[in-house]
Amino acid sequence: MAQYVRVTEDESLPAIELPTETDGAILLSTLQAQFPGACGLRYKNPETDSWRGIRLLENMLCPPADEGWGCNLYVVVQKNDSTTKRKIEESPNAKEPESKMTKISTPDDGLGDLIVLGLPWKTTSEDMKEYFQKFGEVVMAEVKLDYGSSKSRGFGFVNFRDPEVAKTVLSQVHRIQGRLCEVRLPRCKQEFMPKKLFVGRLPDTTSEGDLMDYFSKFGEVIDVYIPKPMRGISFVTFASGEVAKKVQSQNHRLGSNLLNVNFAEPKSAKNAHMPSPTDMQPMASQTAMPGGWGGMGFDMYGMPGSWSNASRQNLPYNASTAYNTMMQSMMNMGNPSGTAANMMANRQGRR
Repeated sequence: MAQYVRVTEDESLPAIELPTETDGAILLSTLQAQFPGACGLRYKNPETDSWRGIRLLENMLCPPADEGWGCNLYVVVQKNDSTTKRKIEESPNAKEPESKMTKISTPDDGLGDLIVLGLPWKTTSEDMKEYFQKFGEVVMAEVKLDYGSSKSRGFGFVNFRDPEVAKTVLSQVHRIQGRLCEVRLPRCKQEFMPKKLFVGRLPDTTSEGDLMDYFSKFGEVIDVYIPKPMRGISFVTFASGEVAKKVQSQNHRLGSNLLNVNFAEPKSAKNAHMPSPTDMQPMASQTAMPGGWGGMGFDMYGMPGSWSNASRQNLPYNASTAYNTMMQSMMNMGNPSGTAANMMANRQGRR
């Protein structure tokens, strides 16, 4: 017969009763269904007032050996210092990976959006906004929902008008509707984001100072370069990849000119699709003259195989130069065939 065990996330919170299996153990999945991120249980020994851990064996939480589960109150052990950290992954029904949900902040946004992890499933955007309003003015509060079921995914974002308020929120512990939550900056991958922009269609009189003044209003600019002589182009490098992405996504006008702003493409990437001259030579010798000149299946003087593959690969890429070189070699050897001599004469005559 199943037994119910009292489990709570914190001793100050109401307990939840979890069912045991027929052998008296509790499935780890049963625990995690009510307490996402949980990895174990513990309880206090009434005699020593010390914590005792519950043995975890093959994803089964085994009852204490001496007295069984009894009437003890068991406290959830989280994976990271008793702080709930819901694992945010791309679910089969979800369409927004976390890297795409990170929103670009404007110069007035300060720290930008803060991510709130470990929200209770019942928490709505209004609930989260109501909680954070006690710290300061909230610009935006949103709980992320699953596309398929429209149910909470257990995390959300909040944005404050005052950057100092955001810093205060980051430094404190938060409990929303009885659940311990974590507030932090979203994981930023901007170190992999390009920060250098190409700016084209510049007015002829544009200076580096003009560009510095214009683009600095979007974020910190660490370098501005205008090639000489002036060709109407420049390169602007930002300190932040997110700022560069935001600038690239907008339209910009300097004077009467609508600027062309794109990410600067490295030279190595631009030329990656172009074969080098050394690659082109063997390709030309192998495709233009298979088995001999003109693809006739024989080499000089009708001797198959007299030229090695290495010799063919060393032929110049220019087919006309290669033809003249071969004919001249035949004539210099003192044994030019009549056909070869006539071909050489005809070719020189056409020129």
